[in-house]
Amino acid sequence: MKTVKFLPYVLFIGLLIALAGSVGLGLAQGPEPPEGGVQPQGEVSIAATVGSKFSYQGVLKEGGSPVTGSRNMTFRLYSDDACSTQVGSDIVESGVPVTEGLFSVEVEVTHSHFNGRGLWLEVEVGGTQIGCQEILPVPYALSLRPGAQVTGEQTNGNALYAYNTAATGSTTYGVHGRTLSGSMGASGVFGEATYGSAYGVYGRADGNNSYASGVFGEATGTSAQVYGVRGTSASDHGYGVYGHATAATGFTRGVWGQATSPQGAAIYGSGDVKQGRADNGLVKAAVYVYCNDDFLLSCVRSFNNVSSGGIQCSIGPSNGRCIIDFGFDISDRYWVAMAVDVMDYGATCQKGSSNDQLDCFRWRANSGSSDDGDIMVLVY
Repeated sequence: MKTVKFLPYVLFIGLLIALAGSVGLGLAQGPEPPEGGVQPQGEVSIAATVGSKFSYQGVLKEGGSPVTGSRNMTFRLYSDDACSTQVGSDIVESGVPVTEGLFSVEVEVTHSHFNGRGLWLEVEVGGTQIGCQEILPVPYALSLRPGAQVTGEQTNGNALYAYNTAATGSTTYGVHGRTLSGSMGASGVFGEATYGSAYGVYGRADGNNSYASGVFGEATGTSAQVYGVRGTSASDHGYGVYGHATAATGFTRGVWGQATSPQGAAIYGSGDVKQGRADNGLVKAAVYVYCNDDFLLSCVRSFNNVSSGGIQCSIGPSNGRCIIDFGFDISDRYWVAMAVDVMDYGATCQKGSSNDQLDCFRWRANSGSSDDGDIMVLVY
């Protein structure tokens, strides 16, 4: 009876970086620099994507004697160490040349199978199944080729973590994303979070020097709707973009935007731009109202970016006066009032009977007497 003996002496030596040829251990060393020490200049480009294959080498004996000739080999991937649950289809390599028992074969695999899980390999030669061997980490570099996906349950960790430890350099990045696509919705880096308190993209800058950025976005396109950073939130209490600056000194910014185009926007929001009541910088509320004491009054236009309650307007106790209730405490905020559309008129507001209210009136500049009419009030 013929017996087959199979000795894999170099198992999974590594990925084939070129599309043809085999890889030796010398691949771990970099190429010699050009004469004179001159290094290549300019951006590195990729002429061809690394192939989805690895080199498998071994010694094949039949009946105790080394084989010379060719053999058909079948490779199978499994997700368990008993090689009982197959991943993907059989990988058939026909006519593998064997010389005095030595052979080397390039095994073509599907790179998406290498997504971080453990895999085992079974080899079949001439109908005989040989071994169930764990695949060592080197082939998992397939998970870094274009189109790869890195998935796995990391409760308190990262599915993908990039850390640049360089202490100097103005263009060092943990992750740099870039797309040349001209299609709508194309992204250099795209982050999506579907759970509360999670981040699609999280950036942190610990540098003490100027212009350190947790997330930096740059848009150089001249077409409409080109964004350095764009955030969209479909959640009732979610954030499209969330920035948090905790440094006590300097010009720290949670989110910083710069636009040099005459029609561009440093920060552009499609929808309401909101801010906490006690925070400075944005308009908290605005009201356009016809101020009078003669008939039932309502706000002509208004918005409230602090509370969910609407702003209420009512008639005042005398000519040209009205009461505006903002629905939140404005006693420690700033406000400004102005008369609308008519020359030589002014408007003044003072705190009303509650901390939520302003008592406003409209007056003639030449006489100081009150007069009904439109006013606009902004609260900061």
